[in-house]
Amino acid sequence: MGGIITSVCIAMNILAAIIPALGYVLPGMAGIIILVQIFESDYKMGTMVYFAASVLSLMLCADKFPALAFVSLLGFYPIIRLKIDYKFPNNKFLKIFLKWIVFNTAVVVNWWVEIKLFSVPEEAFYIFDFYLPNILWGIANIAFLMYDKCIDNFIRLYINFLQPKVRKMIKL
Repeated sequence: MGGIITSVCIAMNILAAIIPALGYVLPGMAGIIILVQIFESDYKMGTMVYFAASVLSLMLCADKFPALAFVSLLGFYPIIRLKIDYKFPNNKFLKIFLKWIVFNTAVVVNWWVEIKLFSVPEEAFYIFDFYLPNILWGIANIAFLMYDKCIDNFIRLYINFLQPKVRKMIKL
């Protein structure tokens, strides 16, 4: 099952490179699909699927930005989110704070990698003397809250409706 989920994640990242409008949507969906592997086996297998999909996506995708989004946040965040929810089940504020720290750290690392490794000039971030990363960072935090809610809804949907069907298909 891990190979199938890995290949679906890679296909979504390649498709995101082909259709630029889905550059963040499909890598985000690929990250959510990794949760199926975790629910049907364990965290270790889910992490292995993430690493395999990350390496292969970086090697196979023509456009590296969707693959980088998957590697730097959208692929591993659902795994870390489950760990945070498991470790702190009753402390909602701490869970939100830790998730926010993970997200913003990943955004800073991603931005640094784009500038340093991909040689994106700093001038590319200015439009009419507005420094776009500050504006986009605020928008990204709002989008992150929506992504977190999507993960929450997928977990509920999977456990309550899809998991019995998946387990019947794979005979668990």
